[in-house]
Amino acid sequence: MYKSLLLLALTSGAANAEKLSFQENLNLSTDRISALDVIHGAGDIDISSYGGQDIRVNATIESKKYRSMERFRETFERDMVFALDRESEYAVLRGHSKPDLRKSPEIQIHLDIQIPADLDVDIDDGSGAIRVTGLNGFLEIEDGSGDIEVSAVTNDIDIDDGSGAITINRTKGAIEVEDGSGPITITDTTGDIEIDDGSGEISLTQTNGNKIIEDGSGDISVLSSDGDVDIDDGSGDITLSDLNGSAIVDDGSGSIYIDALGGSLNIKNAGSGKVIIDGENRTKEFK
Repeated sequence: MYKSLLLLALTSGAANAEKLSFQENLNLSTDRISALDVIHGAGDIDISSYGGQDIRVNATIESKKYRSMERFRETFERDMVFALDRESEYAVLRGHSKPDLRKSPEIQIHLDIQIPADLDVDIDDGSGAIRVTGLNGFLEIEDGSGDIEVSAVTNDIDIDDGSGAITINRTKGAIEVEDGSGPITITDTTGDIEIDDGSGEISLTQTNGNKIIEDGSGDISVLSSDGDVDIDDGSGDITLSDLNGSAIVDDGSGSIYIDALGGSLNIKNAGSGKVIIDGENRTKEFK
């Protein structure tokens, strides 16, 4: 009985531990540096451009695991990697636990990063939200879990994501997305788009480039856009409206709605749902 009460008290105390946090800053000149690599474990990442020539990192380190700031800082220094180094023409920012630890320190590093707009950026992230805005360089993201938001990027974007929502808007380069699960929303873009998606809704609006979409499940909508569309879909409704281009559709299941298509239409397979074109039910023609 005594052991049970002691265990309950310890468990309750751990559950009620307050979140502790402290700040750390890093700075590096970008002289002769063309790209920033971010290797990150857990925590949010926020990257934006500014008018200076340095890479400026403000980190908030936090955890609910520790009862004292002294113990928290000791564990951070011992078990975590947090550094910004020059490696040839690259800057490498590391914020993660040391490899081969027997137990996770349960520490999150939230990164607020400001960089010159022309740097290329490569992010390798475990978990946490990612926000990137105002870049002219190439952007590559490999992410385990957490939402991704990209805006005002003028170069190409390559995203390989496990789970979480992806939002892209006001970009000018080509976009390539390989996604496991979660909704994808792309708005106001001018480059070609290629999406390979497992599950989750896909919504494209004012995307003025050619679009190739391979989807497992989830509704797909492409609205008010220029460029051709090629869709290979497993399940979910497909809506194409007000498009200045041609469309190819290969559908497993779900209805197809097409309105105001400016180019040719090729429905290879209509699946099990309805086919509505310009308000007219033409399902029988494709069965």
